[in-house]
Order: sequence, then structure tokens, then C-alpha cells
Amino acid sequence: MMHCRSMTQETLRHHAARALRILETYWHGLAVGGGVPHWSAIDPGAIQDALEYAFLADRLGRAHARLRVAGGSVTGLFGRELTGMPLSTLLNPTSRKEFDAALAGCFKRRSALDLMLCTSGKGGRPLVAARMVLYPLRDDQGRVTQILGGLAPTDDTGPAPCRFDLTGICEIETTARRAFRPLPAKGHLRLVVSNP
Repeated sequence: MMHCRSMTQETLRHHAARALRILETYWHGLAVGGGVPHWSAIDPGAIQDALEYAFLADRLGRAHARLRVAGGSVTGLFGRELTGMPLSTLLNPTSRKEFDAALAGCFKRRSALDLMLCTSGKGGRPLVAARMVLYPLRDDQGRVTQILGGLAPTDDTGPAPCRFDLTGICEIETTARRAFRPLPAKGHLRLVVSNP
């Protein structure tokens, strides 16, 4: 039985990681030439295998976003419908200031973000790592007004609601798929660099 559960968890991890790769490849494919893709160019059918872990959020002010739609896996983490809720709802209050600063940088510099997350492990829950990716989208006036994102835990997070701490940030410039630079970071945050 233990072996079956481990295989199931490994399958889920593989599927989640694959979903984030699909989103990355799709967004970069639309961003040919270094520009931020237009939101109307997003075709859900083209990322069908990633939709469970994907979400779309509308920009709200300088450093906030509101969830428009979220896949089943993302909604399941919180335990209820997320439409209309702040994107920062998915993080613990202690990480929201840093998250908002990172999101503001995403809007201002038109750069994608790869965020490393971890559950707090409180209440007897195991520590579970996760990744969140945020890809900016522009409107007809060229303004970044939406975010295509994905959230993929590496394991079962336990009962909902589940919120995460922000532990690392990668900024990916639209003009270079693997060009990273540090974002303002405080406390326990660290820059995570992924080399090709």
C-alpha cells in the first residue's frame, strides 16, 4: 500500500511539474521578439493539460491582482471558490508584503516570475514545497493588466485551506528566457537562479 501511495504522489508531482513547463513554453512562444503577449492571444485549448494548475488574475493597482479563474488543483488548496479573491490570499500574511513587491516588479518590468514557496508545517502538517509562476499579459493599449499563472505543490498539502510562505524569487526577463536578476528581498527570501 505504501508503494502505491508513493507512486501516486510521484505521478502527481510529475503532472504538476509538467503543467508548469507547458505554461512556460506557451508564454515564451507567444512572447517571440521579447514582447509581453496580448491577453486575448491566450487559448485555453492550447494549454489544456495545464489548466488544473493554472489561474488567470487581473491587475488591481500597482502591486495587487485579483483571481479571475483558477484550476481545480489551485481551488482545492484553498477549499473554496477563489474567483474575485486577491492572488495574495494563497500566501501567509507574513509573506504578502514581499509577494506584493515582487508582483509590482512583474508589472513594472514586464518580467515573468518563478516563486519558490513552502507551507508552514503548523498543526502537525508536513512541510511541502511548491512553485508559483506568474506571466504578464498586456491589453490593447500595451498595459500589463493580467497575469497567467500556475501553482504546483510537490506533494499533498493536507486539508484545506493551505497557504504558503515565500522562500525564493526568480525574475525572468521577456527578452531572454533565462536572464535572472535579484528582486528586493527581506528576511528569509533568497534569489533562486536556474541555469539552462
